[in-house]
Amino acid sequence: MDYRKSLVLFWALWGTGIVVCAIGVIMEVSWLVLAGVILVLAAMVQYLIFYRCPSCGRYLGRGLPNYCPHCGEKLK
Repeated sequence: MDYRKSLVLFWALWGTGIVVCAIGVIMEVSWLVLAGVILVLAAMVQYLIFYRCPSCGRYLGRGLPNYCPHCGEKLK
């Protein structure tokens, strides 16, 4: 998976998980809270696995850098 798509997927899963969790808390539905927590955890796991430099394969860190902080390769 492309690192940019991974970042978009991270924010989509993260936001959806937070909203689902909040709705579950407001409505007092425990399975909905659990589903929200699972979505947030899935977001973090996929971010750590796929948000990597296409050249060296190392984790890119926070944000959307123009260059890899490890190998210095220009990112598209």
